[in-house]
Amino acid sequence: MTRVSSITSGIGLADFLLGRAASYSEPERDVTEHLRFGRTEFYVQDTWKIRPNLQLDYGLRYYRYRQPIDTNNVLATFLPEFYNPALAPVCANVTCSSFTTSTFNLTNGFAYAGNNSPFGRRVQQNDKNDWAPRIGFAWDPWNTAKTVIRGGYGIYYDQALVGIVEQNAFTTPPFNNSNSPTGTVAAPILFGNPTPASPATRGNLGTVNATTAPWVTPTIQQWALSLQQELFRNALIEIGYAGSAGNHLIRPVDLNAPTPAEIIAASSGVAGCDTALASTNNPANCINLARPFRGFGAIIDRQTSATSRYHGLLTSFRLRPTRGITAQLAYTWSKNMTDATNDRDAIDVPQIRTNLQLERAVSRLDRTHVFVASYVYEVPTFRSGFASTGVGRALLSGWEIAGITTAQTGLPLNRVVQGSTTVPARGTRPDLVSDPLENIPTNPNGGIPYAFNPFAFRTTLSGQIGNSPRAPFRFPSQFFTDLNLTKNFHFSERYRLQFRAEFFNIFNKTIFNDVFQTIPDRLPTDPAFNNISNLAAISQFGQFFSTRDPRQIQFGLKFYF
Repeated sequence: MTRVSSITSGIGLADFLLGRAASYSEPERDVTEHLRFGRTEFYVQDTWKIRPNLQLDYGLRYYRYRQPIDTNNVLATFLPEFYNPALAPVCANVTCSSFTTSTFNLTNGFAYAGNNSPFGRRVQQNDKNDWAPRIGFAWDPWNTAKTVIRGGYGIYYDQALVGIVEQNAFTTPPFNNSNSPTGTVAAPILFGNPTPASPATRGNLGTVNATTAPWVTPTIQQWALSLQQELFRNALIEIGYAGSAGNHLIRPVDLNAPTPAEIIAASSGVAGCDTALASTNNPANCINLARPFRGFGAIIDRQTSATSRYHGLLTSFRLRPTRGITAQLAYTWSKNMTDATNDRDAIDVPQIRTNLQLERAVSRLDRTHVFVASYVYEVPTFRSGFASTGVGRALLSGWEIAGITTAQTGLPLNRVVQGSTTVPARGTRPDLVSDPLENIPTNPNGGIPYAFNPFAFRTTLSGQIGNSPRAPFRFPSQFFTDLNLTKNFHFSERYRLQFRAEFFNIFNKTIFNDVFQTIPDRLPTDPAFNNISNLAAISQFGQFFSTRDPRQIQFGLKFYF
């Protein structure tokens, strides 16, 4: 795919019509892979009836995940230990914003399948230690079939998405060495001959995808203990505890992202970078001097280093059909902590590559309290008065009401972020200076409410790391009900007509989904942070911009035969 963008020299459309481009990007070739991989599992299990009211189940499973190979060995990854700093490209200027093209060693740092990979035709080792014991029990302590205690523990493994390895080749030279020159007003890139304005130099190799070594199979341990008790006929209550621990989970880490302190140190004494030499200098101009692996942009390494921990109190009440009523109530009180929620989302790229502990917070999927009630009521058929007539039976019989009511804690905001243009070389998250859920502005301009107090956050100075954590607060709690009204017309055993009226969010509750979470890229002393009017004039930071659907009603007619 070729991508060309017009240069802005005053009139962008005129530049485009004249065939003048600011940048040009074209992959060297279309990478095609032919993967081969597989999995084999063995297990043994047994059930031991220790006593008539006590049963033990136990077993052992072995997972054998075979990492993929490619029929043409088009697999690669970046391994830090393979990178030789002595082979790094030569900077073409003092800020190292570009490199001398002829000095690039395109294979520096890469392991290639079937060539120099330590794993042969693979770029990840096969994990051969995936043993998974399981044990569980069921006990009826009074042998009455009315009380049952259950418990269990098990270890489980997950085969990583093969696409994670596949994607490496799409950004790895020489499989795909994209050409991305940048032009200037004086020396634009012409559409008819898109060559670099300065062919002797080029920028870095751009973003590279990699998979870490050693690669350990993602592992989950799960355990649970519960009590089931029959309250009365057709009614059952259950209360239990469930927990899980995830280890070796997949997370993205930019191996080549310098810290703000590293950028400041690299810019010291460099013209165009060091603010001590001139206030207009920008330390970020020297980012390539600070990168651990010179010659590359971001190196997104999928590592098996993330963890998760979950603990939950789970309760439920179930009522089987009784006088036309069927219902189930469930309540969960839980907490899910993790340092990476997703294996490829940019949100989960750590702020500081050298301190992954900064990422530990509640999961983006965590809800402390969740209550769900589902119910069905079959309206009884009356057999007296008008209801006993043919017309009355047709109109009043066959009605059914069903619904689901949900009340739950809001999800955490993934994070608040800050830019680094006005104040370069700083962390991606600002400082948290007060409780964001206190003193939330009211009567905002434009009528759009604030999710949090935007003045609870302040931007950082150059070289600083903000203390704002992931998931600094939660969205408001949610309460909504979906209702369904059904009428069945029975003409015979074979033919039936059903009318349905469905009400989603029947009480029309406004449920906010997302919020503007980028703090204005200003100094912490900027007037924008003095009052809400100043802030609202330049940014919607802190305001909602998305909601769940309002009440919706739909009707349906279905004929059964």
